[in-house]
Amino acid sequence: MDIRTNYRFFRELKKDTLSFVYQGVINDEFTEKIMSMTSQNLSNEKEDTVIRKRLAFLVAESFQNIVRYADPPKESVNLTQKKSIFLLRESGNFYFVISANIIDKKTKDVISKKLTGINNLSQEELKALYLDILSNQSFSEKGGAGLGMIEMARKTGQKLDFHFEKISEEFYLFYFQLKLSKGGKQNAASSCVTLSLSDSILLHSLMAENHLQMIFKGDLSSDSIQPVLNIIERNIDTSDELYNLKKIMHHFLSELLRNVAKHSYSKNKRAHGILSIAEEEGKHIISTGNYILNTQVPALKLYLDKLNATNKDELNLTYYKHLKNWDQIETDFYGFGLIDIARNTQVKISYDFVEADEELSFFTISIIY
Repeated sequence: MDIRTNYRFFRELKKDTLSFVYQGVINDEFTEKIMSMTSQNLSNEKEDTVIRKRLAFLVAESFQNIVRYADPPKESVNLTQKKSIFLLRESGNFYFVISANIIDKKTKDVISKKLTGINNLSQEELKALYLDILSNQSFSEKGGAGLGMIEMARKTGQKLDFHFEKISEEFYLFYFQLKLSKGGKQNAASSCVTLSLSDSILLHSLMAENHLQMIFKGDLSSDSIQPVLNIIERNIDTSDELYNLKKIMHHFLSELLRNVAKHSYSKNKRAHGILSIAEEEGKHIISTGNYILNTQVPALKLYLDKLNATNKDELNLTYYKHLKNWDQIETDFYGFGLIDIARNTQVKISYDFVEADEELSFFTISIIY
């Protein structure tokens, strides 16, 4: 993954107040952590409780759809670089909940028929259909006769957006997007739509091309990011050979995110930035990116160059002497956590600055382990 990938994704997601993109294990615990993250990161702290509950329902149902149809034959695995994916985005007047997973042609035909039928019904007709299915207990083994889909259409007050991307004669990627207006169903029609499903399909392709497992764009302060860190930690292999990866990830994320929160340029006291995790050829690439003042760049560059030029023995000595021989300005800027990372990794820390304007630069820092 190129060092400027974070910056490209940050710009790609510039319309989003919050972006979370994830490829990995999805279960009920994951749903709970996602909602915790969402609550911490909602742009409007006084968001209507009804909207929050609807969003929680939509997230849970999207996960259920992934799980419900996440059993394609093994021969479909190598047909595409893309994996099952979940996205939660806040943009303009809407929350967007998007999922994608591989399904076979038979399932594709069933889903397409259900969704097309639901989209052709009014809100009153959807309610009548929902009650009819409940009263007649017309449930199937897979999909509950579309009850979840009917409820999603009712709660959003909008048509269900979907797309099938053909990857072979027998298999498709099923994309499913929900839009929830912050003003509720009554304002859904008049709210400005800022994202289309094609935006997220493109994002999925870029994720696959860059071998990215996760992206979070939003407030990187400790309270906001902790649920995301919990998701990461739960889905890292805990076997002995990957213990050091978990240890390094903890040090890296804790230290870098602390400093993003402290030094990131912000107009509203939120530490806006981007966090990404990729995997290439058995190596993990962990990166953060955020805006800083141009006046901070020279000192930070000097610090990182000095860190990269220092050998492991010297780094260990410096670490255990608590940085007694380091310039106080440098110590204040980053501290022990980054030195601990440098002395434990096999590859030098990568970094990049992109000047955005006369005042700000976008700073990316990355390790490979």
